Amino acid sequence: MSDRPSWWLTPLGYQPWTTVIDELQGLRCAWADYTGFHHDEPPDALVEAPPFSHVWGWSPDRLVRIRVDIDQGVVAILTTTDKGGAGTELVDVVERIALPFDETQQPSRLIQVLGQSPLVFVAGPAASNA
Repeated sequence: MSDRPSWWLTPLGYQPWTTVIDELQGLRCAWADYTGFHHDEPPDALVEAPPFSHVWGWSPDRLVRIRVDIDQGVVAILTTTDKGGAGTELVDVVERIALPFDETQQPSRLIQVLGQSPLVFVAGPAASNA
């Protein structure tokens, strides 16, 4: 490992949408659908898979990334402590900031897993410097 921050990555692979929703409980979420981009919302509105590619969920110590595939999702979980689970590994990460498309949106914190299989997780709104 390097001197970069490290988190624990657990791949869950393909999961039915009901399992995806269970993984998002208690988290704030971001996703896009035909009504726009939803950011920092509870997962209550995600009764079915959205029509676009990803859903992200976050809390201070747990991030969830879902690649949507019709009525299921490919799930990966990133945590600050080892929660165990098949395939869990310690990975180096770097924090980045995603800038909004317009003034109605806010910047987001991103946590990028480094290495041969890089993944990007949304980690919530970026801290305001105001």
